[in-house]
Amino acid sequence: MTAFTQAATFFAARWAEQMVDTVTIREANTAATRGTFSELTGEYTGATPTTIYTGPAQVHPMNRQASAVALGEERANLQTFAVRIPVAETGPKVGHEITVDACPGDAALVGLVLEVAAVDLSTHATRRELVAVLKQARSL
Repeated sequence: MTAFTQAATFFAARWAEQMVDTVTIREANTAATRGTFSELTGEYTGATPTTIYTGPAQVHPMNRQASAVALGEERANLQTFAVRIPVAETGPKVGHEITVDACPGDAALVGLVLEVAAVDLSTHATRRELVAVLKQARSL
């Protein structure tokens, strides 16, 4: 084992110790994963998105305020989060949905639904960092 490999293994273990939150990452919500729409109930039934990852994570906002962005002629507030998961997890992709299942440090994060906007890839990665945008706040 090279010195670099030893260092990467050491730092990956340190990052893993800091992952005290729990998240679930699923395929993007597309027509194929929604199932069939029922006119009677007004809901989709049947197919469910495939779970890509469930486990430890570290979730935190990337900026303290939402950024105002233009969407066509409309303006919207965009809030971004960094979601760190173990480096061995290679399944998450842009468009996948992240649900925060548990967060011992901040219960207000539980129930947030985020959408993966970017996946940090690196030769020397010690954790997998996902940049995600707030898709849906938890209901109060």
